[in-house]
Amino acid sequence: MRRDARARILHGIVETLDNSGRFADARGRFALINDISRRRLIRLMEDGERESEEGRAHLELIVRRCAFRDCLKDLLAVVGDQLSADLIYRLRQLNDEWDGIDQFSDSDWWLIEEILKREPVGNCGELFRAVQLHEPPPAHCGDAWQMFANLAGSSGTDHGVPLFMIFLELAADLLSTESGRRIKQLLRRLASEWGVSGDLERCVYRAAQRVGGRGDRNSALLILIDPHPIRPGTYTVKHWYGWSEQPGVLDKRGEQVVGWAGLESAVRGIVQTAEVDWRADDRPDRIEFILPFDLLNLPVERWRKEADPDIPLFLRYAVVVRSLDRFRDPSWHPEWRARWNALWRSPRQAHYRFSEDHPYRLKESIVFDSQVVALVLSEPPTDQSRNGLHQLKVAIRNGVPIVIWHRDSSPGITFRRVIEEEIRWGDGVSAMPEFARRLRASAVMADDERTEIGKDLVLLWDDPLCLPEEFGDRAS
Repeated sequence: MRRDARARILHGIVETLDNSGRFADARGRFALINDISRRRLIRLMEDGERESEEGRAHLELIVRRCAFRDCLKDLLAVVGDQLSADLIYRLRQLNDEWDGIDQFSDSDWWLIEEILKREPVGNCGELFRAVQLHEPPPAHCGDAWQMFANLAGSSGTDHGVPLFMIFLELAADLLSTESGRRIKQLLRRLASEWGVSGDLERCVYRAAQRVGGRGDRNSALLILIDPHPIRPGTYTVKHWYGWSEQPGVLDKRGEQVVGWAGLESAVRGIVQTAEVDWRADDRPDRIEFILPFDLLNLPVERWRKEADPDIPLFLRYAVVVRSLDRFRDPSWHPEWRARWNALWRSPRQAHYRFSEDHPYRLKESIVFDSQVVALVLSEPPTDQSRNGLHQLKVAIRNGVPIVIWHRDSSPGITFRRVIEEEIRWGDGVSAMPEFARRLRASAVMADDERTEIGKDLVLLWDDPLCLPEEFGDRAS
């Protein structure tokens, strides 16, 4: 049966080339043979073989020989500027199928194809982005089957788990009950055969957190705390709601002035009100505290969600801080936006720095690398640790949107290793809010060596696309 599937794919390639009308005469077909041969530095066909067929049969021979010599991609490259976009898209779809089919048994391939072609998956593009760390599907992939085939034909993995498995697992939840069950049964069997069962579950969980848009662009509650300009010892507290379907639109909900001792209580009231007001289908995933430089080390994630001291905010939310000083200085915004956009255009290419590795020329290290989007401080940014505060200001002023530090001391070897492993082998800097939430939760459960790290991890996560309107230059 798989032989039939492969024959059908090759037949589709031949038919697409034939329909183009570019290879109806022998001259066009011989030129095609010569171009592919030069590109691969091979003799695609022997002289006698070149003359043995005519018309469509000759074209079929060329395509079969390309398949045999593993140069279908070269065929596509050669004809790329000769055919219309829709024909090139069709050839790329068929090539994806050709590259992917070898991983499957006859029955498995046909099962997946039959289900995905019969039942549309409404947000398959979002699933693809979640699997590919926010990279969009190629232009020729317009439905779930084409996206699956593209992933099946790639060599990409997440911790050894083929990307197509993660995509299918997410898609199965959007299919009919029976179809979803059949896909999941197939995946359980394949994962067991390939020894990736546990890894598949973890990868699917991480990818599911990213579904719905960019991993950091879900619903959020923003809370600003700012020393009052004319009433010493008091603070202006403002808050906004942000919605996942309108990530750049913030809805201002309130403003109050309180003393230092009343800050935690004021925040608790804001959170409790938000939990009542927020739409049931779009509750906040994250709380963002907008703070001036001298308050960025404030342990806001430990503030209580309820009067019960055992329920800190971080048990329910990913809690991050943001720079009020950067909000207020429009001259810092262009570089800020540029680095943020670089992160989301190519998450896998994003760079990070450990400040301790650049003790003398940290600013130059950042300025001369536009892909630097994250910095790990060598000390907490306090008056007692002047280096940490200097490093933080360098990051803020030069557009670095993500900064990480240990609240009470210089980060030790374990802190550095855990952060580096997450960035390199986990979901990368684009998923740091969720990573920080998990680390903090592990501190409460005391389940591994990350306990001490989670207790004092601070994450500055500054999205310039989510900026309150009153700060003028909205980074849109």
